[in-house]
Amino acid sequence: MIIFALISCLCSAYYACFGPPQPLGLKIMDNIMEVCFAIDIIRNFLMQYEDIEENTVVRNLKLIAKKYIKGDFIVDIIAISRFPLNAIFKDSWDQDQLDLLYLLRLFRLYKVLFLLNTQKFQNLLKKLYSRRINRSIEKQPLMQPMIEDNNRIMEQIYIMYVFRVFRLVLFILSLSYFLGIIWYIITKHTTHSDDEFTFYNYYALEENTDYQNLVVVVYFAFTTLSTVGFGDFNPKSEVERIVTTFILLVGVACFSYIMGQFIDILMNL
Repeated sequence: MIIFALISCLCSAYYACFGPPQPLGLKIMDNIMEVCFAIDIIRNFLMQYEDIEENTVVRNLKLIAKKYIKGDFIVDIIAISRFPLNAIFKDSWDQDQLDLLYLLRLFRLYKVLFLLNTQKFQNLLKKLYSRRINRSIEKQPLMQPMIEDNNRIMEQIYIMYVFRVFRLVLFILSLSYFLGIIWYIITKHTTHSDDEFTFYNYYALEENTDYQNLVVVVYFAFTTLSTVGFGDFNPKSEVERIVTTFILLVGVACFSYIMGQFIDILMNL
């Protein structure tokens, strides 16, 4: 479900900007993923979990339901509520407002955080290597376990370095993508006429294709986050300048963190 959640978040942000999917294949895929998330909600009421404090496996359905309701249930319901809300407000909202309901699916981003959690990935890696070593010992009882262990440990260290770099790259690309999407929504919905001096009108985004506009706003978000600011794209209205101020603040913090992480990785190589 982590891969589905990632695809759903990326696609939903795009649909919130440029409208629902038009090709039949994308519509079917979108509906299938939503059905899978609905089934996942039901499954979470039936799936056992491990009580870390008592070191036991809980199979009582009442306790399972109680834990899930206190945990991720509300977020999962909000993320799947786009369909019923779309049906309710279909006659009273225009299409641009209905498209914004896709943003509710971004609550699923918490499922994707596993990809950025170093500790969970390291624990998973240790389990995988532990199983491999146990199988090797079973097949070759006379093998030298210390040499094997040392080789496996070095492999794990190198894999963790690669994962940390991958995590940083994924983080900055995802942040640029979603901030670009938010920027497009803000500039489009704060432009009420063709005469207004806004980012949307000045750069004639209405005349571009959806793909071209996506490239423009993600590029703008990335250059703003990195505080490079080449000047080829910049905010025009007061609202856009205020939003850009917050993006710059986020950018300074994020890039300082990223550079610190890269330096830490290089120092430990």
